[in-house]
Amino acid sequence: MNHPQSKQSGSAVVGVMILLFVALAMVASYLKMSSNDVRLTRITIDEEKAFVVAEAGLDYGVVKLRDLLIQYQLSPTYTQEALQNMIDAIPPPTGIDEYQYVTQSGQLAFKIEIASILNEGTITNGTSCRGSYGAYQYFTITCGCINTNTGRGSVLKQTIQAVGLPLIRFGVFYEDDLEILPGPEMNFYGPVHANGNLWLGGPLNFHDRLTAHGNIFHKRKDNDTRPGNVEMIDEYGALISMIDNGNYIDSDHDDWMSKALQRWQGNVLSSAHGTSKLSPPINPLNDAHDIIERPSTTNNTDYAEETEKEKFANTACLRIHIDSNGVFTAHDYYTNDVTANFDKALLTVNSTNTSSGKPEYAKDSEGKYILEENGAYDTSQTNFYDGREKTYMAPVDIYVDQLLETFPDLYNGLYGTDQGQGIVYITRDDPDGASNGVMPCIRLRNGNNIISPSGISIASDLPIYIEGNYNTNSTKTSLVAGDAVTLLSSEWQDARSTLDKNNRIPADTKYNTVIMTGNAETSTGDYNGGLENVLRFQENWGKSPRKKVTFRGSIIDLWYAENASGKWIYGNYYTAPTRDWGYDDIYRLQAPPGMTRVFGVEEILWTRTTWAAEGW
Repeated sequence: MNHPQSKQSGSAVVGVMILLFVALAMVASYLKMSSNDVRLTRITIDEEKAFVVAEAGLDYGVVKLRDLLIQYQLSPTYTQEALQNMIDAIPPPTGIDEYQYVTQSGQLAFKIEIASILNEGTITNGTSCRGSYGAYQYFTITCGCINTNTGRGSVLKQTIQAVGLPLIRFGVFYEDDLEILPGPEMNFYGPVHANGNLWLGGPLNFHDRLTAHGNIFHKRKDNDTRPGNVEMIDEYGALISMIDNGNYIDSDHDDWMSKALQRWQGNVLSSAHGTSKLSPPINPLNDAHDIIERPSTTNNTDYAEETEKEKFANTACLRIHIDSNGVFTAHDYYTNDVTANFDKALLTVNSTNTSSGKPEYAKDSEGKYILEENGAYDTSQTNFYDGREKTYMAPVDIYVDQLLETFPDLYNGLYGTDQGQGIVYITRDDPDGASNGVMPCIRLRNGNNIISPSGISIASDLPIYIEGNYNTNSTKTSLVAGDAVTLLSSEWQDARSTLDKNNRIPADTKYNTVIMTGNAETSTGDYNGGLENVLRFQENWGKSPRKKVTFRGSIIDLWYAENASGKWIYGNYYTAPTRDWGYDDIYRLQAPPGMTRVFGVEEILWTRTTWAAEGW
């Protein structure tokens, strides 16, 4: 006899067992999947850690390659073999715990290789120097990293462009922050680069590339206000504002990187775009101001061979020294005494200034001093007053035309380019009375006609004053490098320096030279005067009718002035001229004698590769 209830109970038991079996199978499958997920997660984490360490190895290689440039300097005197030997001497990076720079077979997995010959020409890749004429060469850095416990790892490769070019390839170059707040509208032609930040206010227009290793801001550094309008060119040469519908397109913008590329098509680049730092090949422990300082001896604590090689004092073919008593001596590159070549100048007195009671001296129609006795120098002039420094300056006056005429060895090839042809270094010890507030300085006069075919470079560790039209007749390549550089007009007379600025009315004056100089540092509420005042003034240029300064060349600011460190104050001792400033295209392909160069490395291409592809 059948029992329906019993059958139903049996079916239920079977159903429960089937469900239980399915559930157990699902749990087992889930546990297996979870185990696989955990394993895959561990593998992923392992590989990502190896990836991060491999990237650190690439960064290490970039730093070491940059350090190598101080020695190599993209010089054609090195053979490929010699250069690769220098590279191979670079020690490999150090791994982190079980993550090491080795292959699965235990071989070293780090290499830097030369990827091209040394080229000289227009640089077409990178950010900081693209479009400039200079030296460039490509290298590859390959770095692999594995977990030595698991054997899992990652391999990365990066193509690096090393660049080197004279600083005058830039219309403006600043080692630190560059600030420009011109007041009257200012147009600037020529590439502009800052190794720090750019702080800009208008009206200001840039007609060439603008790059910064730091950020680019449309605002003041000293108080964060946003004055005027700033415009830069796009790829078609049209000026495009940094203001878009009331929004400021600068490094404060959330989408700055892409907005800058869209707006100016690569003509405005900052750290967000990978702009590299460009530095002179001096020891990293030294300051750029050392380039213009006197030589150091090996027993000095600050001695560095790399820096000594870059000093104008060590490369010049004419070295002039004036001691504390005003005694003039001169030596050539080989330390031969050439003092006898130079005579002391004697000026022609024109009149006596009725207000100061001091003599004023005769000048011709071009603003050149008329000499009663020809000579290349003078240390006997009465000290003149500098309103910014609030002190008297004790000048060594150099009459450039006479200097070149009486010592043609400066440019006639006697010493050769490797022995400082065309380079003059001048310095002066503190004169008697320095404790009473007298500061030594160098002043360049009668320099409107540079007769040297290869140009001339004049450097000093002291403040330099350029008086009158300079390098305006048949322009040659020229450099003036000093602690700080002040422009005096062709109407300047020392006798008026202590009088009110209304007694110092200048004439329109032209200067055509590269100027390497220093500035002061801006702090909150204390503006340093910016680019528009980095070339200093001492006269009342703004008195109606406003006089004009025409400047053609390149402005290079590598340091903070150490001697002429007085604060910039507008209107007290000077007023501003109409500034007609621009880059001289002569410097796109040529350079003054001994021109300081800068070097940098730029990351061009990054790829993820494999062990097999690298032969590892």
